Amino acid sequence: MKTKLLALLVLSSLIHIGCETKKASHFSILPDANIYTQDGIYEPRKIDILWVIDNSHSMNTSQVNLSTHFQSFMDKFQTLKFDYHIAVAATDSWRTLYDPNSPNHSLLRDGDDSEAGHSGVFVIKKNTPDVVGTFMINAMLGVLGTKGSSGNYIPAGDERAFQSMMATLENTSNKSLFRRSDAFLAVIIVSDEDDFSRPNVYSAGNPSTYDNPNLHTVQSYVDFLDIYTGRTSPQMPSQYSVSTITVQNEGCRQILDTDGFTRYPGVRYMQLAEATGGHIGSLCAPFTDTLASISDSIVNYTSIFPLTRVPIVETIKIHVNGVLVPLDPENGWTYRASDNSIWFHGESIPPSGANIRIDFDPVSIKM
Repeated sequence: MKTKLLALLVLSSLIHIGCETKKASHFSILPDANIYTQDGIYEPRKIDILWVIDNSHSMNTSQVNLSTHFQSFMDKFQTLKFDYHIAVAATDSWRTLYDPNSPNHSLLRDGDDSEAGHSGVFVIKKNTPDVVGTFMINAMLGVLGTKGSSGNYIPAGDERAFQSMMATLENTSNKSLFRRSDAFLAVIIVSDEDDFSRPNVYSAGNPSTYDNPNLHTVQSYVDFLDIYTGRTSPQMPSQYSVSTITVQNEGCRQILDTDGFTRYPGVRYMQLAEATGGHIGSLCAPFTDTLASISDSIVNYTSIFPLTRVPIVETIKIHVNGVLVPLDPENGWTYRASDNSIWFHGESIPPSGANIRIDFDPVSIKM
């Protein structure tokens, strides 16, 4: 009898242990995958690029350098087959705000009345027959001592690139030609003078100074661009950037001033570029390198892929057209947790038509 009772107790214990073991079983999370294709073809994001170019006559050399080296800016956009709009504004476009009799200052420019002439093309697109040649004409806004595109000489110390950017973007005619709501906005300011945007009217005998307390703040233009592009909170990914090619320091200013004109470092331009994640280039550096770096920074902002689920970062594997892409902030990919997205960089930015596959283990089971 004792033997039977002992056997029953052992059997009962084994059954109880078996039930507890079943309750404690662990379930592994199976890999998940996102395949970014559109009928097998990926289309890069659209880009609207606005060049705000200083059109005072001290900009002769800089405008020539910009236009003759422009192909280095276009190389990546053309190779990756991006859908782009490229337009040019002048740093006197702000005059529309104060001159009701001449509302056309803020219209997009297609060159000037000097030897460069007019291209007749106000928005350059990917199907424009001669992209570089057209830009070379459009960018020449006031050279060789000619008048600026406003028809009046622009005195030193009154360039207003920020106000001109705003006036150009808000111009209704420009919006219908240039701006697309679903495109990333890239603004590039080229000037050998700092920004003097302020709320008072231009006066030929009263140029602004660096200690002018009435200058608009740099932050006010960050706020404007946030509103303009629909960015309602700092947590939202930025839909724009501002880059600049300017006088970076006193050494550069001295090099440029050997032609008899006076320039000043673009301190406010550089502050706006830093605040918006743009690129800062020097008018004294090789334009080929600077333009390529600016285009790289723009393309990086438009090569972003949102994930449908939060990944375990260590498990992410990315293939573009079947080739494994490395985790590399220079020429690979990185993951940004703030908006759960993959960013491509440098030589690993996919071209139009690429098949992109992202495999990863998610942090939770899809129920």
